[in-house]
Amino acid sequence: MRSVTANESSTFEVIKQPTRDSVGELSGCGLGGLKVGMVTERFGGLRAKSMPYTVNIRGVVRQKDSKTHSASGQPLCEIELQDAQGTVTRLIALGDVADDFGVETEVVVWFVVAQKGRTTGAAGAIWVYNDSYVMQLRSNVVAKAVTEQIVLSE
Repeated sequence: MRSVTANESSTFEVIKQPTRDSVGELSGCGLGGLKVGMVTERFGGLRAKSMPYTVNIRGVVRQKDSKTHSASGQPLCEIELQDAQGTVTRLIALGDVADDFGVETEVVVWFVVAQKGRTTGAAGAIWVYNDSYVMQLRSNVVAKAVTEQIVLSE
């Protein structure tokens, strides 16, 4: 997990209205008074956007595959994330951030990138890199029955 460290030159500003239309379209997260639409909680809208795009996402880790390694030796892990409606999407965590996910844990993942598949016809995925931030909200959360699988494609 990463933490925020403040020093004398750090400043924080509460943004009460979204600064971009694309942020305003996302559902509010209701975390700690943040109701600006900074986190998407319903995954249905993810497939409608043109890739690549960056998004903040909230859900329950339904499944986590065994960690492997990329060609460059970085840890790599595929994760199934589920929203409150039972919709599931695929995340791929690359780097040390792969260790930040636990099964049956509700998380908010900031600054993930939805990207096209690497080959023609391959499904896209939401990539979680080391500069993403994973915040665990609750543990021991039982996942719901899957109602829909979101496949990112263009």
